[in-house]
Amino acid sequence: MKTNFSLHVLTRVAMLIALEIILSRFLSINTESIRIGFGFVPMALCGMLFGPIWAAAAYAVADILGAVLFSYGFFPGITLSAFLTGLVFGVFLHGEGVRFFPHIIVAVLINCVVISLGLTSYWLALAQGVPYFARVITRLPQCGAMIVIQFIVIPILVKLAGALRKTGIA
Repeated sequence: MKTNFSLHVLTRVAMLIALEIILSRFLSINTESIRIGFGFVPMALCGMLFGPIWAAAAYAVADILGAVLFSYGFFPGITLSAFLTGLVFGVFLHGEGVRFFPHIIVAVLINCVVISLGLTSYWLALAQGVPYFARVITRLPQCGAMIVIQFIVIPILVKLAGALRKTGIA
């Protein structure tokens, strides 16, 4: 896997980071432990267009910038979850032959169930002093909603990424 580092890639990734911050901080439903929205869209697109390393780094940077700019408080575990989410998007969705099964299904289930419901719930429970299983139960509706949203949106993004590659934008 070749990582393409150029000023063009860097500026496009920076724009996707900015878009992620806007979508997740302003255009999503946020509570203390639940976030339902479309903040995943720019990072999934980053993974599709630029690969797992760029997507992982971009999601981690977006999390750190969002925490600093909007005083949610920085927690390294949450940033690790963001990094892993970007990595999964890049590993499963990067390239030409992405299909609904197995690529999209596996990426969504790993991100929503393993990373978000499992790992991020652990970090939130640790940071907030709440029992882990109580945090998991409160985050189940988010997990269900995000699985449905991502199953609908990611196939559209795959087509968009293909069109962007053909036109030379990505």
